[in-house]
Amino acid sequence: MRYTSLVIAVLFVAIMQIAARGAQLSLSNDGVLVDAGTMGSYTLSYPTLLVPDSDKTYKVIEKEANGSTETLKFDGGAAATVTVTDSGIALHFSNLPADAKRFKMSTIIDYSFSQGGSYKIDSNPVASFPVDQPAKPNFVQTNGASMLLQNAAGQALSFTIPAYSFQQFTDNRAWNWKVYQWMFVAPISDNVSDYTVGISQIAPATAAVASIDKYGQSIQIDYPDKVKTDDDLTEDIVTDKAYFAAIRPAARDSFGGMPASGKSLDLKKTGFFHVEQHKGRWSLVDPLGNAYFMLGICETRPGDDYTYIAGRASTYDWLPAQGGPFDSAFLQDQGGTVYSFYVSNLIRKYGVPYDRDTYISSEINKIKAWNFNACGPFSDPPPSTGGLPHVDSLPMWQDMTYLPGDCAAFDPFDDSNRKALDNNFQRTLPEHSADPLVIGYYLSNEPLFEDLPSTLSQLNGKYVCKQRLVQFLSAKYGTIGAFNAAWNMNAASFDALDDTQTPATTDAAASDLQAFTAIFFDAYYHLITDTFRKYDPNHMLVGNRFQAGTINNESLIRIASKYMDIISFNYYTCGLDQEFLSRIYVWSGKPMMLTEYYFDSPLTSGLPGGTMDMKTQADRGLAYRDYNEHAASTPFIVGTSWFELVDQSATGRWFQKYSGEKGNTGFVAVTDRPYKSMLTEVMKTNNDIYDVMFGRQKPYEFDDPRFRPKEARHSTIAITRTAGDVAMDGTAAGFPGVPATQIPASRMVIGNDANGVEGSFKVCWDDDNVYFLAEVSDPTPMRNDNPPDSLWAGDAVELFFGNEQPDKIGQLLPSDRHLLLGAGVSGGEAKWFVTNNTSKDKVTVVVKPNVSGKGYTLEAKIPFAVLGFTPTSGQSVRFDVAIDDSENGHDRIRQLVWNGTSRDSGDRTDWGTARFVK
Repeated sequence: MRYTSLVIAVLFVAIMQIAARGAQLSLSNDGVLVDAGTMGSYTLSYPTLLVPDSDKTYKVIEKEANGSTETLKFDGGAAATVTVTDSGIALHFSNLPADAKRFKMSTIIDYSFSQGGSYKIDSNPVASFPVDQPAKPNFVQTNGASMLLQNAAGQALSFTIPAYSFQQFTDNRAWNWKVYQWMFVAPISDNVSDYTVGISQIAPATAAVASIDKYGQSIQIDYPDKVKTDDDLTEDIVTDKAYFAAIRPAARDSFGGMPASGKSLDLKKTGFFHVEQHKGRWSLVDPLGNAYFMLGICETRPGDDYTYIAGRASTYDWLPAQGGPFDSAFLQDQGGTVYSFYVSNLIRKYGVPYDRDTYISSEINKIKAWNFNACGPFSDPPPSTGGLPHVDSLPMWQDMTYLPGDCAAFDPFDDSNRKALDNNFQRTLPEHSADPLVIGYYLSNEPLFEDLPSTLSQLNGKYVCKQRLVQFLSAKYGTIGAFNAAWNMNAASFDALDDTQTPATTDAAASDLQAFTAIFFDAYYHLITDTFRKYDPNHMLVGNRFQAGTINNESLIRIASKYMDIISFNYYTCGLDQEFLSRIYVWSGKPMMLTEYYFDSPLTSGLPGGTMDMKTQADRGLAYRDYNEHAASTPFIVGTSWFELVDQSATGRWFQKYSGEKGNTGFVAVTDRPYKSMLTEVMKTNNDIYDVMFGRQKPYEFDDPRFRPKEARHSTIAITRTAGDVAMDGTAAGFPGVPATQIPASRMVIGNDANGVEGSFKVCWDDDNVYFLAEVSDPTPMRNDNPPDSLWAGDAVELFFGNEQPDKIGQLLPSDRHLLLGAGVSGGEAKWFVTNNTSKDKVTVVVKPNVSGKGYTLEAKIPFAVLGFTPTSGQSVRFDVAIDDSENGHDRIRQLVWNGTSRDSGDRTDWGTARFVK
């Protein structure tokens, strides 16, 4: 069941009659933090200055807080102050460039708004947030001077923004991020410097209706195996006993390894887990010397089933008092503010208070019955609970000074950190150094190491690593004049750089920061490894549990692999991208663990969905089979860890308070009911994992197109020099008589079907420009109403050029150029955008409909100054072409790519090659 539009409209009318009060506002590094109490927290980003109909933006490069005011400096010399007031935010701009005519701000909205949350823009009708992922990620694009956001409990947050602002809501599941995003772009009027953003919190007009029942389940939604009475829980005791008694897991050694495999594979028996390579196949080896593929489960203790209940009692149909029969379901050190409905259901089911050791022992028995052989991250079972192997995390936080922001790295050059790290390891590691059940240690969880270069540039001299950066720059450039020329700065001396922000606004600056970041990482990993080996010579270091954006960094992976035994990767995906994974392995030469993933089913769990939604619980099991069997058949992958054992709470995990992550992540529901149809499939894989691992059985393939990613090719074209002038008239006049290169429908990388979209292109060059001509077949042509930096979301053509290090793969280089050429025409002109463009030269784009009206011709003249290089005859560069298609002008529904994949905009690996010839 979902909230009806009539109910939503009535609630909105009612709350508008209630007096507004100011939300709690404060300044943060990323923007203005809006604390709306039980409605959650929101960070409204600091403004970015935009130039209409251009690719040009002015971004914040320096920030300085002073009480309730943040002073911002933009590239280009503009400045602004952001002041928190009782009623919102006051903005004052100064030294604005003449072409800066708009500013943009945005905030993230929690996915829980899919369960009854709504919004209203000015006089537009009230609308619900989409529950199912829409085909068009930008599901709202309109104008208005206000926005009212309301949750399912009737609480609301009101934003009043400058008149005539453009507003957009985006469902970020399109990019594997389960959140919504609201953005507004406000006009900047001539001779007007001051603007306000009003922010008010509005209480509900009527008593809220409970949405969660006493078992922690959604009241509004019905689904299979939903518990209705206490008798359902007690009857499950008998059912569970019969269910687990009937399970017959395949034989394993006492650690979960492949029995008697050590001798046949000639593996070493060391008494501890380690890794070995045999005939090109990496294996974890257990303490008995047998091959071991880790099938782990994260969070085997109570954790994400706890939720923050303070201030929102009306959300729940029932809550107990502390001190009564359900007292043990409260998290005891949180003063009655955190509660687990899962634990309370165990109390109802068995009639006894919750006991941690008894609980973990019971869960370990379940895990073993399903033939899992490890506890993954966020699990800490003592040996007395059944002897299941587990991974731990290094104790690296106490008394350490970490860098600001989200990069989650400490300064390895700081002597106080070096001392604290030694103390932490000395205090904790020796007592576990002889434990054979410890597989190894993670360093950290999902650090955003890709943010480190920008973080380093913003530090002051109190950080030793900033001092080392200045020393590095001084040694490289010798004189401050040479440095200033390369970095486009005006520093008085190298000493002055210690307390000066040093943003990378040139290619040389970006290159220098990347080079010093490599030095930083080497010091970081070297220090951790040397200190660890002092106190634990027996166990492995298994990496930082990288995310996809972080792991795709060749320099980082090559450095980390010098010190790590295993590279760990939190890999949320459907089908495993073998080419992507193999590239990481080539960089590292070390085995890999896939240390976090899950698949969910909103329709059969009553919990919100995300990007890995399956229709049924059985389909979750089939997805598990595909993921794990393809992992096991990959010769350098040695294990996986599912996230997590028990579903997250329906009102969000506790430590994120009112914006907690929630979802059908578990093998077990909040009512302690296993998802049996899912587990039937899971156990097939777990029982057969060693047959798959050693090639005796082919990996299972789930009949779902999301699990078969499009593979890249490695094509090359010639860019021929033109013999004369190229007429910018939407024809091939002036292009050499070389046949066009095809982009057929079979090259679709985004979308369900090509729907008649295909294309071809020609490219040529002269002394000053490269010329591009595309013929695109499109049943709904030339539809693109997006701003320049979002042209990819409508009908458009994308070009990719990489002139430096053409053999280098991975993340884009600072010199790479990504061009967006819009196929829509406004005021007789087409829009364009180029990333990393520092040139004042302009791209010329001409777009014309073709004769049939079922397509268009796009021609572009691109100065080499815009591309950042001038080619020589015979030079090869990385190159690719993509065709984007939209049916409404706002939202991309398909993409075709000449050579690469849908990752082209952030990863140059799959780009093709172009060679400039006479």
